[in-house]
Amino acid sequence: AVADNWIRRSRNHPSILFWDVTDAREPEFCVPLLRKVKQLDQTRIAEVSFEPHKADDELISLIDCYRLFSGLETIKEVVETIKSELPVKPIRVGEAGIFDGAEWGHDEQPPLMEGWAEFLPQIVDLNVHGLQTFHLADMDYSVFARHVPGMLSGAMEIDVHWPSQSGADARIDPFGEGTQQAWGKAALLLNWCDPTKPVSSPTATRDWSRNVFRQWTGRDVGPLNGVRAPEVIVEVVRHGSPASGAQVFVRALDGQGLSPFGVQADEAGTSWFVLPEPGRYRFTCGPASIETDTICQPVKAPPGYDHVQRVQMVLA
Repeated sequence: AVADNWIRRSRNHPSILFWDVTDAREPEFCVPLLRKVKQLDQTRIAEVSFEPHKADDELISLIDCYRLFSGLETIKEVVETIKSELPVKPIRVGEAGIFDGAEWGHDEQPPLMEGWAEFLPQIVDLNVHGLQTFHLADMDYSVFARHVPGMLSGAMEIDVHWPSQSGADARIDPFGEGTQQAWGKAALLLNWCDPTKPVSSPTATRDWSRNVFRQWTGRDVGPLNGVRAPEVIVEVVRHGSPASGAQVFVRALDGQGLSPFGVQADEAGTSWFVLPEPGRYRFTCGPASIETDTICQPVKAPPGYDHVQRVQMVLA
């Protein structure tokens, strides 16, 4: 019930990139959570820490990629098992601690732990689609975050204030207090909240990562998109008061690539929608409906949330 309510309320929040459901490997724990995620949000990747010798057929069918939480000594074996025995899906090496320590000079090459210098050039040949490592850290665990300092991360001094309770990232600020203590972390190291500041503070490992990408591909990492996806906050009112928990649905009217879906309103009666393309959409809640044209706003914008369009629906 907790997962159901949280996903319905937060599934379309722009800070959610994918569902990393659990680090547990056992199907009896993973599968019920994966079923719920896939039932309520089919727009994002869902994954777990994947162990091919523990996963059952249903777990494999529900995940969208194989996230390996394997030690370096077993990664190759796991990759070969996946390739030879399992359905084709992207493979990602997740949360790999590849650097030896966290402190070194700004002009020095990050020291790698034993074996990684030899393994990294093989990623392309192994057809591994991604490497997730601790070069930018935004850990959920405040105690752990204190042990990821130095060149691995750069703390951000930001305020967290969302215009909608449905937009409150439960990991960052569960009670909407906008305080460091409310975050429950040693620091915030990725910025999803303040448009006046960058997403992250570059560290030495950022340059290292870009150089590795250049060596592998012969080109630089492409530029980020200059515009945001359209965003709309729908405010639902009943008899002059916010309609807490209202079920708001959206449907594309201009042929945009969107399957209809709904977002449960928060206690303030607001639902936050992030849409794939600009154009006209229809929002409905029970018998009430409203249509609105949406546009893409520039990423670089004045402070605040003026880039989020707002519409109001009044229920009889």
